[in-house]
Amino acid sequence: MSGEENRAEVFLRAFDSLPKIEKQFVASRLLDDPQLREAVLELGGVRECEAELARPPESGLAERGANEG
Repeated sequence: MSGEENRAEVFLRAFDSLPKIEKQFVASRLLDDPQLREAVLELGGVRECEAELARPPESGLAERGANEG
């Protein structure tokens, strides 16, 4: 795991350990930051595009190989 991934894991574990009301407060503060909100929306768009892939490229290669043989 990289340093960035480690820091993210620490943050998420700390966030998960908070009571519900404190989680709501932290989330609210994070979403009040325009730059952070924009970054989250961009990541959401990337994830949405990834989910729209019909199938992994490997499956297409396997089908092509089966049809050629």
